[in-house]
Amino acid sequence: MFGGEHLLCGVTSSLTFAAGGLLSRARLLLADDNAQLSAQIRSLLEPDFEVVGVVSSGEELETAAEALSPEVIVTDIAMPGEGGLVAARHIQAHHPDTRVVVLTVNDTSPMIRLARSLGVKVYVVKEDAADELVPAVRAALEGREYVSATGRRNLR
Repeated sequence: MFGGEHLLCGVTSSLTFAAGGLLSRARLLLADDNAQLSAQIRSLLEPDFEVVGVVSSGEELETAAEALSPEVIVTDIAMPGEGGLVAARHIQAHHPDTRVVVLTVNDTSPMIRLARSLGVKVYVVKEDAADELVPAVRAALEGREYVSATGRRNLR
């Protein structure tokens, strides 16, 4: 029961205890302004997590996070309005236990460092998402840092 994760038979799970001691899947909120990509990301995440909402702007992300209380937010950086990083920063100021996973095409070292300086511990480049998004969300739930393979190469 550490960091919202449980060890079951030696395998890290995305199940958490809900009211009454029943197990439930971790609640995720997804933010991306590309509807087709959002649907693909959602289908990638849903076998392991409960996707409680999908939004397409930073302002919608803030409103939905307040209403839905997700454990993890998976957000793009560049969206209409204030964007994912600004929204995530506002959300974490009011809900410090909400974890943020950045999912973006931007694989540059300066952007990764900027996100980290704003308190984002998990950064996934979209080209790595098929293989790395689920482990990245698990890392976020555990409070660990995670940068996907393309981002790690560019940080060197």
